[in-house]
Amino acid sequence: SEEVTSGYYAYFKEKTTENATIAVQYDSVETTYEAGIIPEEKDYTLYYKDEAGDDLAEASTVRALFGSSQTLDAPDVSGYTPEKAQMTVTAGDEDSWTFIYKKKNTKKNIEDGRMYVFGDLRYTGNAVIPRVSVEDADGKILKEGVDYEVFLDDNVEIGEAWAGVHG
Repeated sequence: SEEVTSGYYAYFKEKTTENATIAVQYDSVETTYEAGIIPEEKDYTLYYKDEAGDDLAEASTVRALFGSSQTLDAPDVSGYTPEKAQMTVTAGDEDSWTFIYKKKNTKKNIEDGRMYVFGDLRYTGNAVIPRVSVEDADGKILKEGVDYEVFLDDNVEIGEAWAGVHG
């Protein structure tokens, strides 16, 4: 019998939460071994990211028994909605799981609202930039940049001006 320290290749042929078949190849000969697996607890990291992969909250840790399954609830992250409210995971070879969140649409529906345009709109030869105010269907004054956006053309032609609102 000689001690082999190089030139061999070992891999899992089969693996369950309780047993594994391990194959070892050396000099074109393969030998398999059966091994029992004793489950142990391990820490797994939970990440909370947006669609671009940026962190939205500090990662947390979940302790789980190898091979066990559990359902995790996505925590609330201000301004975001999780793609999945729950995730069922099986503790295994992975070290982490990630909840992905989408940014909430904070724009108001202004379809049934009103838009008001203020300011001196007389032709000056320069761009005319009106002030715009928008109310929702209930008469609530909305906030520009939060509830809606204003888009302006260059507005330098006589008798022609354009302002668009999207929300």
